[in-house]
Amino acid sequence: MAEEFPPTWADLKYPWIRSELLETLTELTVEDPLKLWSEQASQGMCVGFDEAIHFLFDDHDFDESDVGVSLFDTGEARAIRNLKSALGQICDDLPEGNNEQSVSHPMWPEVRKLAGVAATLLRSK
Repeated sequence: MAEEFPPTWADLKYPWIRSELLETLTELTVEDPLKLWSEQASQGMCVGFDEAIHFLFDDHDFDESDVGVSLFDTGEARAIRNLKSALGQICDDLPEGNNEQSVSHPMWPEVRKLAGVAATLLRSK
């Protein structure tokens, strides 16, 4: 079954990546991501801090080169860059960290805030 996207996304080359990005941003904004990730994992989903990091850093750039691909403008790219900067600090401090350590890091509230800003911006289009 084909996924349906908002009509405003029609000009994006890969709207499904934007959809997955919004899901990832939403995961990073929830008050208790450990509970969410545990529930999702019990349904056989591959989720958690590492998966979010791989999606945002390894699988995609989400920079200016993604405008027209999965992002609409450089403002969205900037919002994702700000989020990735905060996430990068956690990764630098906890190179072998797990979900619990990551969401307990002092930068986690900033990650939640920046993910919320990015999600709001992406949902507005």
